[in-house]
Amino acid sequence: MATSGSFDFISTVTRNDIIDFALKKAGIKRKGFALDADQISDAAFALNLILAQMKENSDGAASLKLWLRKRIRIFLQDGKDQYDTSDSTDHIVAEDDLSKALFLFHTPPYKTNLDRAALDGKMIEHVPLDVHVGSIAVQRFLESNKPLVSLHGHVHESARITGSWKDKIGSTYLFSAAHDGPELALVRFDLDTPKVHSRELI
Repeated sequence: MATSGSFDFISTVTRNDIIDFALKKAGIKRKGFALDADQISDAAFALNLILAQMKENSDGAASLKLWLRKRIRIFLQDGKDQYDTSDSTDHIVAEDDLSKALFLFHTPPYKTNLDRAALDGKMIEHVPLDVHVGSIAVQRFLESNKPLVSLHGHVHESARITGSWKDKIGSTYLFSAAHDGPELALVRFDLDTPKVHSRELI
């Protein structure tokens, strides 16, 4: 992905690609690694270079540039000398048994029926955007912890595009109440038998 120290848009660009690239340029391993103050500055500098190279008027660049600026502020936050690059959510459950648990996340997990956005044909620097906009951290959390049910929203058009408001990751049932019409979506299920479920527009 790197060409002479620049960010080369040669494949579908995701936010994770950009953060990985910046950390690689700073010589930092991504997963489970805490950064000291100097490494934070290096990573933020690398992110800023990427930001500077993006054309102001490129299609769809505005939201990505805003996200990069927020990420840079996280790296340079006053008094913060460590940053966990794993984006892990595991700390919220410790070692609890989640086999009967229900979770509610606003964002859906990545690459499911629940996170398909209407981004077909959208480009950044002539490269197609990833049409799946869900959270990789939520995806990994569900894969690792295997709760019984996980509820989601956020991507209103996803059910219309994919034809489904539900999915599964392993044994975990995924349900979405997101809807892009004037109605409200009501999801019904039984925690004792979540395979029995329905969604009604009211």
